[in-house]
Amino acid sequence: MSVDATEVIDISERLLNQHPTVFTDDFEQNKAAVERLTDIRTHHTLNRITGHITRQQTPRGETDADS
Repeated sequence: MSVDATEVIDISERLLNQHPTVFTDDFEQNKAAVERLTDIRTHHTLNRITGHITRQQTPRGETDADS
């Protein structure tokens, strides 16, 4: 089943609203949390949702290269 960008954003925002303290700016930690909190089984969809959550948690202008 294919998930479009709007659904990725909706799912991501719902997770962020329901579990505001669970997510950080670390992709791997967020991926484990998304796996634990959802029943998403496809890696592609899981990674898209996790990526959106991670981008939302990363302060603007900050990247790994800045560290």
